[in-house]
Amino acid sequence: MMQIEQQYLNLNDVRMTLKNQLIDTARITYYLHVTESINLRTLQNQLIFTRRRISYYFHNQSTETTVPPPPVVICPTEVDNVNITLEKNQQCACKDCGKLFNSVWYLKQHAVKHSNDRPFRCKFCYKITTANNK
Repeated sequence: MMQIEQQYLNLNDVRMTLKNQLIDTARITYYLHVTESINLRTLQNQLIFTRRRISYYFHNQSTETTVPPPPVVICPTEVDNVNITLEKNQQCACKDCGKLFNSVWYLKQHAVKHSNDRPFRCKFCYKITTANNK
């Protein structure tokens, strides 16, 4: 009887250690309440593994949390006359819908959607489309 109480106290120590380290205690609850045989060695191995995971996690975290600055939005007035080389952290905004693009080329391709211009024609059926791949 004394040995079972000692095992239970050891398991409570393991449970409190895990709880203090903000680890899910569902596995320990499973071992205590669902199974009839309590395997202390398995719980100790899980605790060692969990400690290693926690130390690895905190070791690989950067101490400085730098937030990148917000992107500089360039809003060209005429898409056809835009010859801008975007630098790092700059974006183009569509003047009609406000959608942001990382490239002027993507903005030009997107601007065709807002116009009624259909510059592409299928060479087989002569259907006129807004995109070359349709």
